[in-house]
Amino acid sequence: MNNLIKARRKELTKGIDIPFTQVKIRNANGKILEVESKPIPFFFNGKKAVLVVYHDITKERKLEREHM
Repeated sequence: MNNLIKARRKELTKGIDIPFTQVKIRNANGKILEVESKPIPFFFNGKKAVLVVYHDITKERKLEREHM
């Protein structure tokens, strides 16, 4: 587990709202995607859980790099 994930997990357990963070991930097909991710804590069946929302920004970042 990388340091960013460890730090975000620690903040989340303290109840700190974590903003969207830009990261690169590999999808099931092996392609690298640039995404924004945000963990959202909630309770499911009375137990703590975390939903992580990912927003693919790969195309936007590619366009930005092409116009620089």
